Amino acid sequence: MQIKKLIRYFNYYGKTFFSRRLGEYNLNPWTNGEYNIVNKLANSWDIVFDAGAFKGEWSQYVMNKSKSSLQIFMFEPSPANYKYLRKKFPDKSNVHLYNYALSNSNITSPFYFESDLSGSNALYDHPQNEDFEQTEVKCVKLDDFIKRKKIQKIDFLKMDIEGAEVPAIQGCIETLQKGKIKFLQIEYNKTWMTAGCKLLEVFNLLKDTDMEIFRIAPKKLIHLGEYNIHLENFNPSNLLLCNPIHLPSNIKILKDVYPFLNKETICFSKGQI
Repeated sequence: MQIKKLIRYFNYYGKTFFSRRLGEYNLNPWTNGEYNIVNKLANSWDIVFDAGAFKGEWSQYVMNKSKSSLQIFMFEPSPANYKYLRKKFPDKSNVHLYNYALSNSNITSPFYFESDLSGSNALYDHPQNEDFEQTEVKCVKLDDFIKRKKIQKIDFLKMDIEGAEVPAIQGCIETLQKGKIKFLQIEYNKTWMTAGCKLLEVFNLLKDTDMEIFRIAPKKLIHLGEYNIHLENFNPSNLLLCNPIHLPSNIKILKDVYPFLNKETICFSKGQI
């Protein structure tokens, strides 16, 4: 009995350990590879979009690492978070704040939020947010927004929007197909389940683009290659969508890793890490 407990213990914590090394179960941008990507790429950026800006911490980090002429567009539908951002960035001519959510159409939608600052506010009524209030927010289709603002390209678009990533990608698919978004980062987690979204939809949406999918991991990227059902695990992670030719040579890339499907995969992961 004790041996079975030990096996379960090592199986769980061993899996979690290797998963974190491969970009899952770690949403701290200082240690999960997010800021490492910014460090490698940001000095060439002119225009950045931050959807689900929350308190503006990621955007502030990007501004600190980029040239002074960088223009950054932040989208934050939460009333409290938006108010906070307006106070944090009161007179910056290069910061553009919008109290919008991103989606696949220009509509008004129900929105679930906490009255205080929160990163869990969402367009979907997630079970874990049972005490949230409800309001309505303006949703924008990014393809239309970009045309209206006469924006020619986006160097980096970050989406951390609690399960609304797939509709938001649908809303900028024309821009993606034209190659006008160089990098797109999305957060993937269990909120996608409530939203009824899957990674398969992202793979399908990218078929008519030159983009491929990578998982952001500490000090490296994991190339996901073709869709595999085992990727559909809803484990918290950040994915980077881009044409591989835009990745600099100093970013380490591991190919086609499906963690923990078999002993051979685990050994490969250990050897590389």
